[in-house]
Amino acid sequence: MTRVSPRFYAVPVARALVATVLALALVPAVAHAQRRRTGRLIVICQQQGAEVSVDENVIGTIPIEPRDLEPGSHTVRVRMPGFTEFTEVVTIRRGEDSELEVELLAVSTVLRARSTPAGARVFVDGRFSGETPLELELLEGEHSVRLQHPGYREAIRSVRAQTGQTAELAVTLDPLSPEEDPRRVEAEPKDWYEKPWTWVAVGGGAVALALGIIVILVVTAPEDDQTDLFCMGISHPCFYTEVPP
Repeated sequence: MTRVSPRFYAVPVARALVATVLALALVPAVAHAQRRRTGRLIVICQQQGAEVSVDENVIGTIPIEPRDLEPGSHTVRVRMPGFTEFTEVVTIRRGEDSELEVELLAVSTVLRARSTPAGARVFVDGRFSGETPLELELLEGEHSVRLQHPGYREAIRSVRAQTGQTAELAVTLDPLSPEEDPRRVEAEPKDWYEKPWTWVAVGGGAVALALGIIVILVVTAPEDDQTDLFCMGISHPCFYTEVPP
C-alpha cells in the first residue's frame, strides 16, 4: 500500500489559507477603489425629520448617512412642513466628500387634525380644507377649526398657531340623537291620514263599492235592461251586434 506524505495535504491547505488572507486584505482596497470612482454627499441639518431628495429622488430623512453619488452636478432638496424649502446644486467630485449645511426657516404651523370617526370635513376660518385625517399649514395666530360629519354633532375648536411648531387636534364627535338627525326617516307617520296604506285602503274600498252597486243594479233590473245597466257601469261603450232573424 502506497503511503501519502503529509506534505501532499499541507500544500493545498496552505494555498487556501493564503488565498483567504489575500481576499480579506483586498476588500478594503476594493471598497476604497469603488469610492474613488464616486464622491460622497454629507447633509447636515438641525430640523430632525426633514426630507432629503437628490435629483427629485427621496433618499431619506434627517439625520441621514453620507450617500455615494456619481461625479457631476446634483440637485439637493430638503423640505419639511412649516419651514422654507431648501434647494442647492452640489458638485460631486470623484473620491471627495461634499458637505452641505442646510438651514430651514420656520414660516408656519403644521396642524394635524384627526377625528373619530374619520372622514370629517374640516373648515379652517370658514374655508373647507379637506377631510380627516388631515395635515395642513397655518399662519401664526388664532384659528377656528370646525369639523362636520353626517350623523354627528358639529365640533368647533380654537387653535393657536406658533411658527415652527406642530399643533395636534384630535376630536371625538358625538352622534346625533334620532330627533336631531335630519337624515332620519320615520317608519310610519304619527297621524293616520299621513300613512300610505290608509289611502290605498280607501281607494280599494271605493272601487269595491262601485262594483257592488253595478252588480246589484244588474241583478235587480229587468232582463232587457241588464245589458244597458252593465254597459253604463263601465268606462267603454258597448257595441251591439244585431242578430238577423
